[in-house]
Amino acid sequence: MCVSFGKRFLVVAFFSLSRVFALVFGIVAAGGLIHARCTTAQAEPPNHDVEQDWQAVPNPVFRGGQWGYVDNQGEVVIEPQFALAWDFFENRAAVYTANRSGYIQSDGEWAVVLPQDAFSAREFSEGRAWFRQNGKYGCVDSDGNIIIPAKYDWVEEFSAGLAVVTTGRRADFGTEAPYTERWGFVNRSGRVAIPLEYVDAGSFGNGLARVRRPGQRHWEYIDCRGTVVFSLGQLVLEPGEHVGAAWDFANGRLRVSIDGSGPGVPYNLALDTMGRPIRGGFKYRLVGSFSEGLARVKVGDKFGYVDTSGRLVIAPRFDEASSFQENLAAVRIGDAWGYIDRRGTVVAKGGSGKEAKWNDAEGFHGGLARVHIGGEFQHTMDGPVWWEGGAWYYIDRCGTIVALCRRDSTRFQRPGFGKELPAPVP
Repeated sequence: MCVSFGKRFLVVAFFSLSRVFALVFGIVAAGGLIHARCTTAQAEPPNHDVEQDWQAVPNPVFRGGQWGYVDNQGEVVIEPQFALAWDFFENRAAVYTANRSGYIQSDGEWAVVLPQDAFSAREFSEGRAWFRQNGKYGCVDSDGNIIIPAKYDWVEEFSAGLAVVTTGRRADFGTEAPYTERWGFVNRSGRVAIPLEYVDAGSFGNGLARVRRPGQRHWEYIDCRGTVVFSLGQLVLEPGEHVGAAWDFANGRLRVSIDGSGPGVPYNLALDTMGRPIRGGFKYRLVGSFSEGLARVKVGDKFGYVDTSGRLVIAPRFDEASSFQENLAAVRIGDAWGYIDRRGTVVAKGGSGKEAKWNDAEGFHGGLARVHIGGEFQHTMDGPVWWEGGAWYYIDRCGTIVALCRRDSTRFQRPGFGKELPAPVP
């Protein structure tokens, strides 16, 4: 096992296609083109006991006022030349120059060049990526062919061969404007697969997606044909309890929050793909969604992890914890971050002191992760958060610094905030 303690580590920043219209850095996950098709709900989650494969990808770095890419040894493989650059997914990375927007491939050549008035809006997923043009979303394939012209008001990435799309508008807060927004699903060919008849919807996971119809209080979960498999209104709860939020399926499990006035409320339930609660230790104050077979839980004021059966497999001893990516998870004890393996063993951490301690950390992607050292953390009440000063660095799975990503000399958006790529600044 690769272990590295007590070294002086400096850190890196990164970009990802993101939901907010602000400068953001991406969360990394191993790339690979997946051609999924509509299947029945997965009854049992996959086994993640063995180490997963991952593929090294070029990593964005800021040098001399422009963005380029380095490999996993920190060597420059794509010269700095971009105004903005994001992580690689499926051998494509979104980039902007002064007069061009689109996606490059790992050798630095342009694979997709978008129309002059369009810009990238999502990472590639299942061979498709969304772009924005005149305030609407369209879709391209990995060769740059326009599959869907820009016509939707909101979109999500493709999953199981389908993507959430919306038309219409929400009523502005505090106004009497009519609510006309409708949600549905399109397939990879651009055809509407499930009609736009819902007032809200989530992405497919384990063959199921959450939807809510007009006038409906509870989420329903449908299959790829639009057939309702179960409704959260069918859950049997204690008096005074009701369903709060619900998320998308992952690893065969669904996270649902239970609110109300009963004892022990609020708490979370995990459901299987038939909508049945998983018996066991799932009544925690906070449960993160499953990733690689494990989910974060909060017991008292500490975080730990459970498996898909609800068994506590990593004791709650962390002050903050993130999801597992490439079989490692970033965790915080006190004011310092490090990484644990699936047994809960710390396998990488920064040194001591302000100039060596990791004060922020992100997930692994292609064998590298980004950590932050130095600077002061800034935030607003309801807006974005960022680091002022310090720097982001790339580390390998042993915690060794591979390359500097970017120094934060000004207000720099914190990595991982949202999913929407920002519009290029004229």
